[in-house]
Amino acid sequence: RVRPANRATKAVIAVGTGLGEAILHWTGNAWTVLPTEGGRVELAPRTKQEQEFKQFLAQRRIPTIAESALSGEGLVNAYRFLRQNKRSAQQVDAAIVREGAAAITRSAARGNKLSLRAIALFLDHS
Repeated sequence: RVRPANRATKAVIAVGTGLGEAILHWTGNAWTVLPTEGGRVELAPRTKQEQEFKQFLAQRRIPTIAESALSGEGLVNAYRFLRQNKRSAQQVDAAIVREGAAAITRSAARGNKLSLRAIALFLDHS
């Protein structure tokens, strides 16, 4: 049984291969899921670095939408943005070609500073 305090409308956000967003609305008998295209909203940079990241995406003809920053591919985009002037990223780069965001996550777990910065930029967008 759903208690009254838990019947408020809720937002559902799921980051994976894309950015999924939906609304859960209590109708009185059951929850209704209202899908959205929230991942398609335009990025709204709050910092200079986020503005530069948006410009980086645009220069590469990558849509400047939330999904380009908040998804598996978004993490890869953040990493590539941060490594523009770094020479030390070649091993991680080779793994990204094969494995995408998982390679960045593993690299960060091993303490790779560039990968850690990419994850921080990714989280700043969420």
